[in-house]
Amino acid sequence: MKKKSFLVSLSILMYSVVAMADGIRINSFQLAAGEKQEIGILLDNSSDYGGLQFDLYLPDGVTIVKNADDEYCDVTDRLKISSKSYMTCEFGRPDANEPNHWRCLIYNTSDKNIQGTSGDPIINIILSASDEITTGENNIEVKSQILSTVEATETKPADATYTCTLLINATVSSLGYATFSWPKALDFTGCTGVQPYIASALGNGTITMTPVSKVPANTGILLKGTSATYHPSTTEAATDDVSDNLLAETATGAYTVGNSDNIYVLSRNNNNEPGFYKAHSGVTIGQYKAYLSIGSVSNSPAAFMFDGQITGISKIEQNDADGVSYTVGGVRVENPTASGLYIKKGKKYMVK
Repeated sequence: MKKKSFLVSLSILMYSVVAMADGIRINSFQLAAGEKQEIGILLDNSSDYGGLQFDLYLPDGVTIVKNADDEYCDVTDRLKISSKSYMTCEFGRPDANEPNHWRCLIYNTSDKNIQGTSGDPIINIILSASDEITTGENNIEVKSQILSTVEATETKPADATYTCTLLINATVSSLGYATFSWPKALDFTGCTGVQPYIASALGNGTITMTPVSKVPANTGILLKGTSATYHPSTTEAATDDVSDNLLAETATGAYTVGNSDNIYVLSRNNNNEPGFYKAHSGVTIGQYKAYLSIGSVSNSPAAFMFDGQITGISKIEQNDADGVSYTVGGVRVENPTASGLYIKKGKKYMVK
């Protein structure tokens, strides 16, 4: 019985030692492209240390950005006495050819040690994700750790790997539609509640909308779905054929409409009806959006309106019957009385 009791106690002791293994630790987190997030760097230490250093390897497309104090890191209360830091933190890239590689050095500026404890952050950093991320679970590696006492005794914990989940946000507003584009190929298969489309053909006043699921990089698409933010996945698999797509992309940068452009942007009219409305010169279409570009078409319509099943979008004619007018936003008005600019038989006129 005594032997059995001793083994149980030893097992508990061994578990405690493993749980308190000295070294840097990072809790899992999520980060979306285009966003910034503050992350805590934790130190588990059963002994007191006077300083430490470690190398951090971040996923592609993720970097450390400076905080409001123009610093790459901020020490926590764990390294402060009466709000004054007793440790200095420095972050930088040791090799300009390795943008994912960062080195952190924390050293003593007084006789105060980092007291032995576990599970608390010692510094905070701000991470930012670009549009070059690979979505899903990614690794963050902590390497070359050195924990040093004031007597210069060093402990070198083993390398460690932690995970973060990287996301792409594609948001459909209350309009029920959104345009979108991205510089990497995307897979919407797992996005329940939304359907991507390309505008695949123009004929007889109607643009055919074709559903897709896997779209190549730099492809303009239309999203139809419930108002929500969706998270498509980056993919290296084969994508759908979008060679006849009439939706142009702004994944590579915002686009400003020129004088000779025949371009339509997603919007709504005064009756809250969504459609593609002709854009005026000087309008800027933001990055990661899409717009309808139909080239040179005689007697261009004021707008293209969605049908009930989004199998196509039909143009609003500007040369309708006598007595029928349209606002510049594409709203049909039988007998306009409100002051403003209207279109009738393809010509503009003013009601005062």
